[in-house]
Amino acid sequence: MDAIITGENDERVGLYVTDNAGVEHWIEVEFDGEIQYHEQEVYPNKGSKRSDEENVHVAQSRRFARYHVYRERGHPTLEPWQTPEGPAIVAASIADLPTETFEHHFGTYYQQFRSTIDADSNPVIDPPEADGLTAYLQYVYLDIDLESLLGQQVVRSLAAVLEASHDRAKVTQAIREALEQSGVNAESFTIADVSDLGVLYQTRTGDEKRDPRRSDMGAPDARLELFPIDAPWEAYLPVEGFQMLVVHHLLCQTRDCYLQMGLEPPASVKILGTGTFRQTVRNEHLEQYEPVHYTDSSVDSYRLPDLSALER
Repeated sequence: MDAIITGENDERVGLYVTDNAGVEHWIEVEFDGEIQYHEQEVYPNKGSKRSDEENVHVAQSRRFARYHVYRERGHPTLEPWQTPEGPAIVAASIADLPTETFEHHFGTYYQQFRSTIDADSNPVIDPPEADGLTAYLQYVYLDIDLESLLGQQVVRSLAAVLEASHDRAKVTQAIREALEQSGVNAESFTIADVSDLGVLYQTRTGDEKRDPRRSDMGAPDARLELFPIDAPWEAYLPVEGFQMLVVHHLLCQTRDCYLQMGLEPPASVKILGTGTFRQTVRNEHLEQYEPVHYTDSSVDSYRLPDLSALER
């Protein structure tokens, strides 16, 4: 994937995006992320006429265009939780929390998760009548303005550290160090607020969502989207184990943010496990993606890290 910005006015940015098949797309992205114009000369214009592979290339090009404008020009074309950097920074922040502080912020989410694997635990919200995947949602807000923080220097520093760090077990420490090298006091990152719970699930006719009520703090910095997991799950029943599972889940989301843009994830987040709901569905049903959401998959250069080693 590659992109060249060709112009900008008071409302939008124009750019050429070259997808992984070498096809060039002419795209105009408004400052709020809306795609105002998208043209290419190879694939059918209607999605229903395109093959799965062609639809993947189109979707990746649009997502990459939004991210490129976000990264290079600083316009809010994506919210922080939709970028690779947002979940990664929140993961590093959560890994650093004392257990009591983690439970204070995420106790409700922990209760909902526990109810899916422990018959003696009651859910906070009733499980939906799903026909497929179910993910429980919670928005997370840091006590800083991550949108204004993620300028070009910080984004590039994070990307460089993620690529250079091959020790997946120490990736959260590497993220903190990258922020500090960019002049950001990573130690001051704390969880300011979390939303109530929501749910995203599959039905026979499509996906349904009960979105959590957002905080008045602005755009969320991360969104938890954990699924009920299969046995063995005993390691995640203690709060400490669940805390590391959440950190791992957010790092998998960082991986998925790269995948949905058609980019190879950095070495430090080539990890197995469930990330975002949407990318998990793509991994499951589209041959263009590897099944990296399964912890027992055999995918070149991907592995399951030692979650206990993610602690600082």
